[in-house]
Amino acid sequence: MRQAMADLTSLSRPESARDPADAESSSMDLRSNTCIYVVDDEPAVAELVAALLEIGGLGSTVFQSPIQALHAFRAANPRPKLLITDYLMNMLNGMELIEQCKLLEPELHTMLISGHASNDDVAAHAVRPDAFIRKPFKSTVLMTAVRSLLA
Repeated sequence: MRQAMADLTSLSRPESARDPADAESSSMDLRSNTCIYVVDDEPAVAELVAALLEIGGLGSTVFQSPIQALHAFRAANPRPKLLITDYLMNMLNGMELIEQCKLLEPELHTMLISGHASNDDVAAHAVRPDAFIRKPFKSTVLMTAVRSLLA
């Protein structure tokens, strides 16, 4: 997470100060109207992910409870394009949240971020995330995965 916070600083540089290689990806500042659900019971992690998405021109809604996120997802119209969720949470883990949301919206793109889940934990579920990123993560890794999923 420390690395991601350090990367946050580099992402907030003015456009003219960025590396030319970054210009192409920042020109993809994707769909500013795209809503992404970020679900993590650790507020600092959830807010960091939301800040990275905002810098990338993406809108997000943060939830610290997977149950609240699921209720909001059920009621949402339109539904978000991407769900980014932690694995280890109370009441409902991230894989269970992904499964429930995919039942409602099969085309939903999903990303699991976790410092605790293993590949075996992910493989044990019938529905798998489109991307799996281990914590701590670099902001560039997260944003590359997000861009790929939304492309």
